Amino acid sequence: MRRILLPLVIWLAACGEPPHDSPYDPQTPADRQAHTSFSGTVSLEPVGGVSPSLAGIQVSVAGRGYAATTDGTGAYVIEGVPPGTYTVQAVLAGYQTAAVAGVTATLDTGGATVAVPALELRRVRASLAGTAAEPPRARAARACARTGWRRPRPAWTRPARPPSPSARPSPTAPARS
Repeated sequence: MRRILLPLVIWLAACGEPPHDSPYDPQTPADRQAHTSFSGTVSLEPVGGVSPSLAGIQVSVAGRGYAATTDGTGAYVIEGVPPGTYTVQAVLAGYQTAAVAGVTATLDTGGATVAVPALELRRVRASLAGTAAEPPRARAARACARTGWRRPRPAWTRPARPPSPSARPSPTAPARS
């Protein structure tokens, strides 16, 4: 028995750790760990009492490259997100970006779908006060005054030359009448 047990113990000690192949093992390389999906809905602020189409809104994990677009009901699913804590954001032209921070994917949620709170996009409201009645040059002058920028003098503009010495009266010469 000792003859079999001793080589077995030596062989196991020489082999080291078993490989980390489980997608739910934190020691497994990140590219082989279990990934999570994020799902949720996006809504838009109505325009003039009419709800715009919810299809085609871009929803992404901020700064990570994981993204999806919404369907006609505003639903989306972002797949393949590795473990971590993220910000999910929705973007559409003419609307303010909506975001939800602190959405977490863990190895425990790997292979599952994490529900993201609803994202609501609101219309961008621009102030147009003073722009229609003000002439463009006045707006430009105001912008230059605000930033301290001065228009450079064109190269073709030269300062006035003093008259030539022969054309100037000499202070010692008598004045001609």
